[in-house]
Formats: sequence, C-alpha cells, structure tokens
Amino acid sequence: MQVELTKVNVGRCQANTAIELFFSGGDIVSIHTLGMAAANIFGDVLRAKGAPSWRDEIVRQSPLSEAETMGLVRRSSNFFKHADRDPDATMHFSDNENDHVLWLASVEYGFGIRAGLFEGPYVSTQMSVFLHWYIADKADGFGDKARAEMSDLISNANKLFPRLAKKDRSQRILAGSNCLAKELDARFGSLGAFLGPVG
Repeated sequence: MQVELTKVNVGRCQANTAIELFFSGGDIVSIHTLGMAAANIFGDVLRAKGAPSWRDEIVRQSPLSEAETMGLVRRSSNFFKHADRDPDATMHFSDNENDHVLWLASVEYGFGIRAGLFEGPYVSTQMSVFLHWYIADKADGFGDKARAEMSDLISNANKLFPRLAKKDRSQRILAGSNCLAKELDARFGSLGAFLGPVG
C-alpha cells in the first residue's frame, strides 16, 4: 500500500504515537525521538509559512543565540539520532524531558490550527488529553501572566484531572492513560466539545 503524506501528516502521526507510548509506559527514548521529530516538523512548517510558533517564543525569551537555544532543546534528540562525531558518548536522560517535548509538539500543532495551516478545528484527541494532563500537572509552576491568560484552560484541566499534581508520577501517568483510553473509545466524543480549541 502506498499513501501520500504531507510533512504535517507525518508530524501528527509521530506526536499521536509518542503520546500513546507515553501514557502506556512505552520506551522513553522512542517517545522523545518521535515527539521531538513532530515538534521540529510543526515548528519548521510554521516558520516556512511565516506563522508564529512556540519555538520562536522559546528563542525570543532565551538569553542565548537561536543556535545555542535550539541546541539545548534538541540535545537529547540529537544524541538519540546521531553517532558520527561521538560514537562512544553517553548521557544521562530523565523521562521528565518527554513531558516538555510532547507539550511543545502539541502546542505547535495548536499554533498551526490557529494560523489556518494545519487540519483542525481541534488538536487530536491524544494531544488534547496530553495538553490538559500537562497543565493539570504543571500549572502551579506557570507564571502569573500565563496563569491569567490560561485560566479557562487550567480550570478545564483541573476538572479533567483533579488534584493531579499531588499524586506520584506513576499515578499521574495512569490518570492520563485512563483518560486517553476513554476518549479514544468515544472516538472524538466528549473531550473535543468539552475543551474547544486548544493551542
């Protein structure tokens, strides 16, 4: 079977698979590699089309050059993909990095929908569940401005995942897994209507 794929189709498949792996306890390296590949595709398409992206915001807020900033963002994924310069290298990796990579990929897709460049009107079910899981888990660490701008989203996330941040990591991931399974079974049922546009 042969199918025609766009770059955005590929990135969406990669992001959705990475999120499914994340919530099912899958391999942390594969999750990171797929998630960062998706984030890179979405960010590259947005830049090529002259649309704003979360990646651009990261670079804007960094005191480093764009190359240095993106080198840090992509440090782990580059290690996982290349061995031409450092075939004997080792690194320490925390699966917590995957939280941020999947957030980046999902938010970039939302930026693409908002710009009218990506299929919408909503991010995928996988991305919706992940974004709300991430917000429920990490909103306490957001700045005051971000919390004010995202107040409705934070409220929805906390309804979907009550007291998530107080649970240990395995319980938090299980909560996300249960929510994703329920929403995928509903085949774009209640979550899309409940959440509305994300990104």
